[in-house]
Amino acid sequence: MITHLIERSGKMVRCFIAVNLSEEIKRELEKLQKNFEDLPLKFVKPESMHITLKFLGEVEEPRLRRLMEKMDEIRAKSFTIRVSDLGVFPNERVPRVLWAGASGDFGEVHQEVERVTSELGFPKEKRAFHPHVTIARIKYLSPSERDDLIGRVRGMEFQGGEMRVESIELMKSTLLRTGAVYEPLKSVRLHD
Repeated sequence: MITHLIERSGKMVRCFIAVNLSEEIKRELEKLQKNFEDLPLKFVKPESMHITLKFLGEVEEPRLRRLMEKMDEIRAKSFTIRVSDLGVFPNERVPRVLWAGASGDFGEVHQEVERVTSELGFPKEKRAFHPHVTIARIKYLSPSERDDLIGRVRGMEFQGGEMRVESIELMKSTLLRTGAVYEPLKSVRLHD
């Protein structure tokens, strides 16, 4: 448990629970980004790439400590994921996020994360869970840039590789001008 990263001054800590990616998959995603370098996108640094299981937002220190203890109750099996395919959120008319999809048996671990967090009063997610890795964020594209992006996304076949998910992490997110910096607060090992 890495407790020294929690603020001691009573400040709120921005955090989320995630699957961190293998170095191999991060390298493939970084290569993928090069296909879009000529467009005005804000690329996610490889060290920041992950799959969010649950965004918690700003959490006060006592509640965060309870969450760190409660996460030990998570009972989920390790599983294999494949990172492949591309898409945009929220839609092709107004793309704001370029992502790579992640497939695999996320059901059990996602359900356990929802159970543990809801028992501490975090709201359950109403939207369907779509596991993905954010590749880039998009502020503004001209109509021709948007059409170019969507054409590439539709026409590109991406296979980022497979990895075994053996743990999930509670991550602290610090927002800086240069982008978010993520630090692990706790790791929970999944069962074989």
